[in-house]
Amino acid sequence: MELPNLPADIDQRYTKSWTAYASPTWGFLILLLGSWIAMAIHPLLGGLLLVVSSVTFALKVLAVASIVLYTDRNGVRVYQGVFPWSRGVTGVIWRDVEDATYVTGLFSWLFDSYSVRIGHRFTKTNEIHVSHIANGRQTVIQINDSHRRALRQMPGGN
Repeated sequence: MELPNLPADIDQRYTKSWTAYASPTWGFLILLLGSWIAMAIHPLLGGLLLVVSSVTFALKVLAVASIVLYTDRNGVRVYQGVFPWSRGVTGVIWRDVEDATYVTGLFSWLFDSYSVRIGHRFTKTNEIHVSHIANGRQTVIQINDSHRRALRQMPGGN
């Protein structure tokens, strides 16, 4: 998917794992079964349900694919959005990053797909939370290393 609003000076780019697509896929399969049953009752109703479920599934997949966690020289950012009016970037500048952490669990460990949290030093409302990041442990290590390097380069940094 082409992401038109991402800056050219991205250091690292992190995307969603294949596990992020499991929930929309299961939902689509259930609706597909429901439309098949509805088709036997009333073909128009079944066809309508099939179209609605297909469009909903496509939009959910595009929404998942549009989410990109990335670092640049200014900090950590999340880009997301399918439609032009819903696209946007949010983030935390390096100076205000507390740390990057990931949430562990059996499925996260099995599939190396972790929920990543980028903490904000001053407020919890500006934190970044992104689930199902591929190679989430490595992502957190790289973000924390980039954070340390950025702090060293700031005036007064060690």
